[in-house]
Amino acid sequence: MAYDLLIKNGWVVDGSGRPRYRADVGVRGGRIAAIGRIRESAREVLDAEGQVVSPGFVDGHTHMDAQVFWDPLGTCSCWHGITTVVMGNCGFTLAPCAKEDRHLVIRNLQRAEDISLEAMEAGIEWKWKTFAEFLDTVDGLPKGINYSGYLGHSALRTYVMGERAFEQAASEDDLHAMEAELQVNGQTVPGLAPFEHGNTALAGRETATAVAAVLAFSGIQWRGIKWGDSVQQITSLAKTLGFGALILACFLLVGAHGPSVPVPSPTGAALLAAVTVSLQGVIYTYDGWN
Repeated sequence: MAYDLLIKNGWVVDGSGRPRYRADVGVRGGRIAAIGRIRESAREVLDAEGQVVSPGFVDGHTHMDAQVFWDPLGTCSCWHGITTVVMGNCGFTLAPCAKEDRHLVIRNLQRAEDISLEAMEAGIEWKWKTFAEFLDTVDGLPKGINYSGYLGHSALRTYVMGERAFEQAASEDDLHAMEAELQVNGQTVPGLAPFEHGNTALAGRETATAVAAVLAFSGIQWRGIKWGDSVQQITSLAKTLGFGALILACFLLVGAHGPSVPVPSPTGAALLAAVTVSLQGVIYTYDGWN
């Protein structure tokens, strides 16, 4: 057989931005081997007449950090064509954290994301302390989709500061400890999702210091309280360090008088034009927001 799988007669949307087109897709050894009008045989043939054939979608904003331990399929993401998810958004992650301190990070997911405390206690076997060990643990789990993740700033603060993280700004020693945790065996971790506890003043300087200390960051995620201030701060930092920035989430509130769109300050708008910035938008109705 020429192919393991042949998907015929579908509309291919390949992610390049060009219009969809009719084509067959041949798969061999788990990889796409041909796209076009294919006449060779295959072990399995699927007729995709009237259907869209596309690469798997990447969901860049999820909170599947706990769910991955008891749901190997990755539902319901996998039902919608999503093949890769990014965990650790909003600063809420399960690492770095020692087992005896797990209540500090579990309660973030319980409170902010409404994930059952009982489910997390029953479903998670805590085998890690550092973020690198957490990634190794996730890597060893059975999974139907791919996982990536940020290192959450909330977890980083509580790992270094304990209960003080909820009441105090970090000391110089705390900052140095956070910077050190971001470096694992001389290599940086995937990213930093900033602290979001309503009082960004507690963590604004930490974010800048940590990012400046670990220059090989792959990305910065920023969630602020005031749109203009957040855009200006993170884009200025991105420009200084030569990074792109991903700003989550840009809320569009839709009410009785139409949409309400937050507009950055003139300084923030100028900085947006100077750096590579990606925006992730979320639409809420006023009722939904409240």
